[in-house]
Formats: sequence, structure tokens, C-alpha cells
Amino acid sequence: MANDGQREKWLEVSPAGFVIAAIIAVIFVFLQVGDFSAIKSWIGERLGHDEVVLVISENWANGEYKSCVDMNTKPVTLNCGGDRDGKLFKVEFHGLTFTEEQPPQTIFKWSCRKTNGEDVSIVCRRSAE
Repeated sequence: MANDGQREKWLEVSPAGFVIAAIIAVIFVFLQVGDFSAIKSWIGERLGHDEVVLVISENWANGEYKSCVDMNTKPVTLNCGGDRDGKLFKVEFHGLTFTEEQPPQTIFKWSCRKTNGEDVSIVCRRSAE
């Protein structure tokens, strides 16, 4: 009988243990379903990522903001109001530049600022669609 009391005590779950088990269960479900688009979007908006992309723009001074657009395609071409051929720049994007869940005709809008940094030349944040 003493053994039954130990077994019952072992089965008790603390609130912290319940939370940990719930988190593990959610992670397991995400791994099984494979839909990470929401997670990737959230991470991309907060952490950002760098890409070397073709930027089309005219007369863009350091510190100046421009509204830019790109299509949901790879490689990324960022159009910030110009009709020239464009140049390659390292751009820090805060938001996804491509998603398989949307068609290639999808237009992403960006608010971009040209920096005078040595590594990243332009920083862009997704604008409200």
C-alpha cells in the first residue's frame, strides 16, 4: 500500500510542469503540421534579415526615407521610385520578402531609409498593406 501513495504522488503535476508540457505539445503540433509561416513572419518582423538586392531609385540621400515596393518573387527587386537599371545594395528587411503562401503578383510595401552604414546600406520595414 505504501507503494500506491508514491505512485499517486509521482503522477501529481505542478502548475509549472503543466505549462512546460503544454509548450512541448504546441511545439510538437507545429512540427507535425509544418506550418511555420506565422512564426517566420513574426521573427522576420522583429529580428530582420539582410539580403543583397537590386534597388531601383534616383537621388537617394543618406538618412532619407522612401516608400518602396517589391513583388513576391526571388530574387528581390526593390523599386523605390526610379526608372534606371538599379544597383545592388545590402538591405536589412524587417518582414518577409517572399512567401510561398501568396501568389507572385503580391506586392509588398516598405518604408525604407538609406543609411550611411558600412555594412547595411538600406533598412526597410514592411508597411501596412
